[in-house]
Amino acid sequence: MGILNFSPFEEQPIFYSRNLLMDVIHHRIYSSKFAVNVLDLSHIELATEEDKSWSLDFWAKLFKTRTWEEMKMIAKDNEYFTEASNTLCDLYADFNVRERCRDREDYELEQKYLHDTIAQQGDKIIQQESMLAQKDDMLAQQAVELEEMKKKIQELTKALEDK
Repeated sequence: MGILNFSPFEEQPIFYSRNLLMDVIHHRIYSSKFAVNVLDLSHIELATEEDKSWSLDFWAKLFKTRTWEEMKMIAKDNEYFTEASNTLCDLYADFNVRERCRDREDYELEQKYLHDTIAQQGDKIIQQESMLAQKDDMLAQQAVELEEMKKKIQELTKALEDK
């Protein structure tokens, strides 16, 4: 059963249709037992007496409601429809609860990811600071060695000049 809020064939709208599989070359119906039934919510006004006898128009109105209050108003005179609307309401409420749980889980996963990313970046920064400190130590040591070499060169230059 397909419940649509649009007409699959707008040029020939129909409220309820039974569609069978057909061989397009020989135009043979595959089987009358295999069918797709379509209820078009946008054309409830085209419901036939037979459709109404099966309460298809009522179901269509029920599915077309936008609020739970509308649904309960339509279903109030029929115990089966009232039960169906209550079940739909409960299922939708359960769906909303599941959605909130999923949203919370997604939020927690995102927070964990952010925390882990920040921790990794912190570790990288510490590692880079350590490398920079080592390089600073090497540069300081090279500066001391350079000063010593300059003094030695000056001493040797002076010794050569004195000879």
